[in-house]
Amino acid sequence: MPDMPRSLSSTMLKAAVYGVYQGTQASELKPADSATRWLDRDGSGGISQVELREGMARDQVVLSLRQPATGFPPVVQPGDLADRVATWMDAADGHQDGWVDFGTNPLSPGSTSWPEDRIAKGDVAARLAAGDWVIGTQLMDRREAQAYGKTVTELETAAPGSVRTVSLVQVYD
Repeated sequence: MPDMPRSLSSTMLKAAVYGVYQGTQASELKPADSATRWLDRDGSGGISQVELREGMARDQVVLSLRQPATGFPPVVQPGDLADRVATWMDAADGHQDGWVDFGTNPLSPGSTSWPEDRIAKGDVAARLAAGDWVIGTQLMDRREAQAYGKTVTELETAAPGSVRTVSLVQVYD
């Protein structure tokens, strides 16, 4: 497994955020805790794809796909969501071959080989689902992100009764 962190291109970050929204089937996320001040830029009370992507691009917030324990069953299983996100990241690198490629695009003019800096899509999905890795301007280890003082947020997709909520909560662990 390559050393972390791995920088994400704007295209890769956009694909990851799109995968989150597609996987949760949410038009916007509800912010909680300090994620509000970093992400809800228009004061609407919700976080759009653009607001999440821009907040992450400003390197203020990183997203964990691990879901906090709420006592309610999750609407979206972390593994399913992480697989969706990893699939979009794989597609964003230009060849959708089961690997998330970082760095030089091997299909660019003058390139003759695959990049050494690549991680299997399944490994990316498994680490994201477990909450070991977080997404921001970099794909990085959760503890490393916290050590750098980044606001780590988790998706909370609990469904108390028939009410479906998808929110971001700050992690304090």
